[in-house]
Amino acid sequence: MVLGGGLISGKPKGAPGGVVPHEHTAAGAGGPLTDDEHEGFSEYDAIAEPAAPAAGKLRNWVVGEAGLAVPSSRPSFGNSHRFVARPPTRTFGAIENCFGGYLVSCGTLQYYASLGTSSPGASDADGMLRLFTTAPSADAYTGLYFSVGGARPGWCPFFVVRFKIGLLTARTSIRFWACLYCGSYPTLDAPAVKGFGLRFSTSVPDTNFMFWRNGDGGAGTFTNTGIAIDGNVHTLMLRADGTNVYLDLDGVAVNYNDGPTGVGVTEGMRPAVELSTLVNEARDFGFYSAYMESDK
Repeated sequence: MVLGGGLISGKPKGAPGGVVPHEHTAAGAGGPLTDDEHEGFSEYDAIAEPAAPAAGKLRNWVVGEAGLAVPSSRPSFGNSHRFVARPPTRTFGAIENCFGGYLVSCGTLQYYASLGTSSPGASDADGMLRLFTTAPSADAYTGLYFSVGGARPGWCPFFVVRFKIGLLTARTSIRFWACLYCGSYPTLDAPAVKGFGLRFSTSVPDTNFMFWRNGDGGAGTFTNTGIAIDGNVHTLMLRADGTNVYLDLDGVAVNYNDGPTGVGVTEGMRPAVELSTLVNEARDFGFYSAYMESDK
């Protein structure tokens, strides 16, 4: 090793105090690190989710979602795990694995298929869920409307929900909302309600999930996510900072400054997850988990 120039560990030296980027793996020239001690911090760039590692190994990384850098982890088996990117200074609503919240129409708790049950719609990959089913009549709806006081946009509300539409019933003739709203929860295709979030409706021309924001109580603005409705579990992340609203569906992230940013003086936003049937037939969705926090 030559100090002050030349080579470090067989690599060309880059900027002072460091080397050009290189791997430290069993297959890479750097070789695996054994023990690693820090007096400062480690910094990660956001990347796409990597494949599962070999048996007996764990991969940690950061993924970018809704303008946040979200720490993530994946073992050699099972699914990856994501963690809230910032610790909550105040948490006023935390609902995990179907517990908590105000249930307008209480769903049926389902379990892992591997537990020996025959619960329809459950799977090892998706985990526990609460199944919500509408009545078999047009405009009947079901869902969750959480009994929290509401977070003003300037309080930096952060909301995450995981859901799947149509476990046992068709995905036709439906309207679905997952959002933060002020006042009355949205039930129409274009409600005069302040808020932002996600809508899917078969009664309008779009065929994909649509991001929605409404800052003045008018008809609101919709933006195509490019994600079609399907039988997968979807993850929606919403947050506001008093100036912008941020929306992320399965890694498709956008932000706008014309959402409900001006309502922070007097109004708070509550979360809702809701499904309506538009025909005289029942429709359903699976609720997996939700989390909400604010800085106040």
